[in-house]
Amino acid sequence: KPKESTQMAVGLVLCIISLLANSLKPVVSMIALQAGVLKDRVPLHPTSVFFYDSCISFVVMLIYWLASDERVGSTQYLSARPGIGVAIIIAGSVMAFIFNLSSYFYIKITSALSVTIGGNGCKIVLIIISAAEASVKDAVSWVGIAIVIVSIGAYAYFSNEQKKAEIAAANAEAAGVTVDKAETAAATEDGTKGAGPAEETERPRAKAPTEETPLVQRNS
Repeated sequence: KPKESTQMAVGLVLCIISLLANSLKPVVSMIALQAGVLKDRVPLHPTSVFFYDSCISFVVMLIYWLASDERVGSTQYLSARPGIGVAIIIAGSVMAFIFNLSSYFYIKITSALSVTIGGNGCKIVLIIISAAEASVKDAVSWVGIAIVIVSIGAYAYFSNEQKKAEIAAANAEAAGVTVDKAETAAATEDGTKGAGPAEETERPRAKAPTEETPLVQRNS
């Protein structure tokens, strides 16, 4: 009993830390990728953010691997089956590379909240498939899944409505600017037609300066 309680507490703490890290990463990425989030700061390219993230992840996972009990088992597996082990590492690295890079481009185009909602949607689909295969009949589990699905649907609906309102406001502003320009052009044209011919006035021409040199007669 005490051991199970300790394991449950540790698992709960790890879940909370994982949720906080999973929620914080898209926000930090959006701050680094999108312009206008912070003033006087040039946004980074997704490949640059991906490089920094990979370096941090490599150091953290290396420390975890050296300190965990999985180090011995992984080295033994690589020694016994080097071909399969290397193939697993390469396949996992390629999939992680594609996923992380596409995630950063997605965050740059949309927002951190959209990425989080999309990730939760994918997880819910996987949970539903797994629950259907395992024939899960727990009402609490299905109610939780239903709540998440409804929340994702509501977020998608309100986001779409907000985008429609922004587009309508932008179109109305553009139409107002066009009308103002047309009225200004019409007023200018009417003023040009009503004005009489310009009177030309002759200005006196300035005479070129001349030098008058008096003749000096010398008495011999």
